[in-house]
Formats: sequence, C-alpha cells, structure tokens
Amino acid sequence: MSIEIHELPRFPSVSSIGRLSGRVNEGRGSSQNGSNLLAHSSLLESDIVMSAKKLGILLVLLFSVATEATEWDEKDQLTPAELNELIGIEKGPVEKSQLPGIEQAIGFFSRGDLINSNSLPSESQGLLKIMQGRKRAYATDDVVKILADIAKSISRDCPNGERLQIGDISGAGGGPLGRHGSHQNGLDVDIAYYRHNHKEQNPDNNLGFDEDFAPRGKLSLNFDSDRNGEVFSRLIQTGRVNRIFVDEVIKKHFCLKWKNQDSDLKVAAVLRSLRPLKNHHDHFHLRLTCPPTSPRCIEQEPPPVGTGC
Repeated sequence: MSIEIHELPRFPSVSSIGRLSGRVNEGRGSSQNGSNLLAHSSLLESDIVMSAKKLGILLVLLFSVATEATEWDEKDQLTPAELNELIGIEKGPVEKSQLPGIEQAIGFFSRGDLINSNSLPSESQGLLKIMQGRKRAYATDDVVKILADIAKSISRDCPNGERLQIGDISGAGGGPLGRHGSHQNGLDVDIAYYRHNHKEQNPDNNLGFDEDFAPRGKLSLNFDSDRNGEVFSRLIQTGRVNRIFVDEVIKKHFCLKWKNQDSDLKVAAVLRSLRPLKNHHDHFHLRLTCPPTSPRCIEQEPPPVGTGC
C-alpha cells in the first residue's frame, strides 16, 4: 500500500545529544552556565519524548490502515483516492449546537475516542451480535438505538429471514481497534449482508464474516438484493448516515437495479451514500454522522454530489 506521509517526527541526532550531555556535565561546576544548559537538556528530553509519542501514533495508524477489515494481498491494496475515502482527512471541528445529553463520540473516526459508551445487546428482535469474543460491541446511544430499530422493523416485515448480524463497532473506550483504521469513536459499524438462504453466522466465530458475496467479480446468487436494498434505504431515512462502504460489484448492482428510479431524491440519496471500496465483499461498513450531544466529534466531509453510478 502506498501511503503519503507529509511530515515525520524529527528526532535529535545521537551526536547532538552526546555533545549537549557533555556540555551539561562540564557546566555543573559553573553556576553561570549550568542552569541554562540544564534547561536546554530538559527541553531536549521533552522533545525526544514527544517525538517518540508521535512516532508511536504513526506506527499504529500505518499498521491499522494496512490491516483494515481483512488481510489484504497485493491486488486489494487501496489507491490514494480509496484510502482517503476510507481514512478521510481531518478538516477540524465544525461549529454545532449541542443538545442536552451525554457526550460520547470524540474526535475523528480514524483518530478519536468513545466515552460513556453504550453496548449493543448480544441479541434482540431481528438483531444478532456476531464475533462476540472480540468485545467490540460498544457505540454511542443513538447508534445502538438506530441499529435496534432498523433490525426490528425489517424483522417485522420479513419474519422468516435471518437477523441483522452486527460485527465490529468499537472498543469500550474507543481509540485504535486492531485490524481497522477507523472504528475509533463509536460511529462505524460492520454489518453482514442479508442472504437468500437466511443463514446466520455462529456468534462465537471470531475470525470474520463467513461468506463472499462477490466471488470472482460477480454478485452471489445468495445476495438478498431486496432486503439489503431495504436496510440501506431505511438507514438513509434516519438522516444520520455519512457513508456506507460496499463492494464495487454491489454498488454496480444497485445502480442497475434502481436505474429508472435515480431521479427520485430518496433513491439518489441511497446511491450517493453507497461507496465502492475493496474488502467489503462479505459485509458493509456503516459510518454515521456525529450525534448532536457530542460537540467534540469531528465529521468526515460528505460524499461527492451525485449517485456515483
């Protein structure tokens, strides 16, 4: 994967540290110079610690990006445009009025935290939390409610189908999450596609999603187009969706499926939100906007205007 790094932490050289250390030792006998040299030494030590912290954060980010969702092979490496779509560029906080409630989501989805977190239940009407052993079921209150409400409504309309199966969200306190470059502030959710055979994944299987719906670049016959289209539409109707990452094959499928309806603003909004991205052949990745009760949460810029078809 090619990742452009604009600025690396700058470390003082070993020789400069040695020279300063020697000067400090020499100056200990001099009341005139000793205090100044010790002050420089303290500042240098502080710079080294801060640089080490920056490097640590950088290495975590690079590792996280390189292992997002699944272990990529060479053909799955993201282009710079795809990487920007997934990881985003932090633009800085947006002015927003805070509504009464508990602050939960902090920072950017790829550099944030989650406080006062809620936990998705292991199961409820129409919903099943899979990969339960990973302990990544933590989210903001509104994310938990949106998922529960959507799952319940689809289950009510399609009672014979499998439940909405939820994979990784965030850890209890947010922050970096292994194998992901995002999922840091409780607003990213991995969700299994609905299937025609109504199979549910064993919730104790922590290895990942268990079915490829775009094998060899073709849509699987087991992909339930109607119910998946319905869950996308109902999510968009909440007014809280920033993006939904899907496989390119699945994006093209819905562009064709809704070709004669894309003048409908509701359909166009769904298509705009469906963002084709590698490694989403076995699940879709829901990203929600910041809750109004979290003023320190930072939004990703909206997708480009248009359906993207």
